[in-house]
Amino acid sequence: MHFFVTPETVTVLPICDVVLCLSVYHRWHHDFGHEGAQHILWTLRTKAQRFMFFELASQQNKYGSMPPDFIDRNQHSIVDYNLRMLGGLFGRPNVEFAAATPASRGKQFRCLFAIQMPGQ
Repeated sequence: MHFFVTPETVTVLPICDVVLCLSVYHRWHHDFGHEGAQHILWTLRTKAQRFMFFELASQQNKYGSMPPDFIDRNQHSIVDYNLRMLGGLFGRPNVEFAAATPASRGKQFRCLFAIQMPGQ
């Protein structure tokens, strides 16, 4: 199924046990800005019954004109930023850094976070 997720269309996605946000957040941030990307994540919070897995790009230039406040390709900085950002949306005790995974090009990597939905 091909579905273009926007701040408006995300509401029609079905409820499921697990939501995978693998390497899409930077596109939402680029296309809809920080607020639009945050709105999508907040809405996805209502769609995932148990877990969300969240992976993001490690380079600011992927995010558009107003990138997140982390240091490019610095795992510690990226993890710290996202623990704060995701913790603000989902509750810090529910967010866990899972691993840094290799990206498709060069020395890039992506950080993967596991988010247990509140109340689970």
